[in-house]
Amino acid sequence: ISVNGDAVSQATWMELRQTDVWRSLPAVSGNAVFHLPGFPWFEFPWGEYSAFSHGRMLAEIASGALREIMG
Repeated sequence: ISVNGDAVSQATWMELRQTDVWRSLPAVSGNAVFHLPGFPWFEFPWGEYSAFSHGRMLAEIASGALREIMG
């Protein structure tokens, strides 16, 4: 899950994480959800739900960009 760094996004994320519904999701309870900082992949015009934007994101992850951002 990618959450932007603005106050509203962060507050919403913190609130969601506290809900029973969120914690009961199989992926969440199985530790299969990873938090990513907000990425430009989801910003206009790249944020549309398309094969192109998914390919761009996967290429950046494969190139090591994720490791650089996450430290």
